[in-house]
Amino acid sequence: MKPQSREGTELSHLSIDLMRSFLPQTEILQPLLARALVLAVPDETKAWSASEEVGTVGTRVVDPKELSKSLPALAAEVTDHVRRVFEGVSDAIERASREDWDGTVEALLATAELESGAGRLQAAVALLDSALGLRNRVRDRRTLLPVALTGARLNRQLGRYERAEQLYRKAATLAQGLGILRSAARAWTGLGNLSLDRARWDEALAHYARAESLAQAHSGSLPEEWHIPLNRSIIARRRGDLDRAATELRLAWTRSKGHGDAERDAILWNAEAQLQEERGNPVVAEEAYRLGLGAASDTGVRCIIALNLADLLARTGRSLEAGELARGAELDVLRSGTLSRLPVVYRVLATVTAAHGRFEALGLFEQALQVIDTWRLPEVERARTLEVYGEWEAKHEDPEVGIARLLMAEEIYTKLECAFDATRVRERVERLRERDEEATPGNSTEE
Repeated sequence: MKPQSREGTELSHLSIDLMRSFLPQTEILQPLLARALVLAVPDETKAWSASEEVGTVGTRVVDPKELSKSLPALAAEVTDHVRRVFEGVSDAIERASREDWDGTVEALLATAELESGAGRLQAAVALLDSALGLRNRVRDRRTLLPVALTGARLNRQLGRYERAEQLYRKAATLAQGLGILRSAARAWTGLGNLSLDRARWDEALAHYARAESLAQAHSGSLPEEWHIPLNRSIIARRRGDLDRAATELRLAWTRSKGHGDAERDAILWNAEAQLQEERGNPVVAEEAYRLGLGAASDTGVRCIIALNLADLLARTGRSLEAGELARGAELDVLRSGTLSRLPVVYRVLATVTAAHGRFEALGLFEQALQVIDTWRLPEVERARTLEVYGEWEAKHEDPEVGIARLLMAEEIYTKLECAFDATRVRERVERLRERDEEATPGNSTEE
């Protein structure tokens, strides 16, 4: 029986929120919900404007007939993926039966990469952990290097920083012991990136220095040679040393010329734009962001740059244009199926729409949290969303509710060992409480 309206007429479209209200969040239905999102279009009764409601992904509507037409292709994709995973695991089992433990590890790694490519990061990490469990059985310890490096990268994506650090350190020790400089440079760069994530600036610089010496000792050129000065530029910028940041960024541009990385120019223009923002040059920054957008071919990179530009435009009073940019980023994410990017899209959109009304911003923050729940995204995304949500709520709505959200964010950051983020949020809560105490009547000793 097809869904009907209150008047009993047949509905030709369903909103994503309505679908999720009666469908359970089981693993087998995740691909179906994801496909529905890709096919969904904005509700014609909603519009992006200063006077009308700003729709979220949940208000987008999907035609059940169109969804039904796509099911054979979707089922074929899912079936093919499951078949390939089963074949990979079967290969690992067969190799283990012959005590070919190196081959078993390689088969588990290949299967983990299949799962990772399908966005199933937790399943991929579980396979990699199983492969690492065979470390005492392999004959050639070089077999373990790509497993440890891939596991570290995926754990970082999941916000499991402690585990990622353990794996990068294991990879670094193993690679240096085997004399494989390329992998050692990657591992130390990864450790630097983890320290950068957690705002451990001096620690990050020490890791990058070690990685740089290894990369330069390598007989061929490595992308780390320009990634490292780029990351040092980010650290200098965040510390407020803008001259140093500019010097490191110029070095990154120079070193990058020997590499054909597809997103190189887009990434470097984005860094240039952020530096110009810090220098107080919004016009120059906007131009750099637009150059970055023009150079970007990867959906994820384009999304990041578009959202950075949207944030800049919103802060300079061009909220409608900022909203359109953020909406474009949302559309890119939905079309590409990279749903892990949606929370940051809605965080930016929520701040952009604050000028248009409280209900729009509230809906977008809640949508970000719902996406995190539905697609079981990393807890670090929940912390980032709760932090921005709490900041906004403390300023525009209920300070106590805002503080409660900030404390939830702090708890998650602490659990993930993001000490800098936890401290930043804690200090913000203390400032909010001090402000509220000063504003509370009755504190004066005067009669």
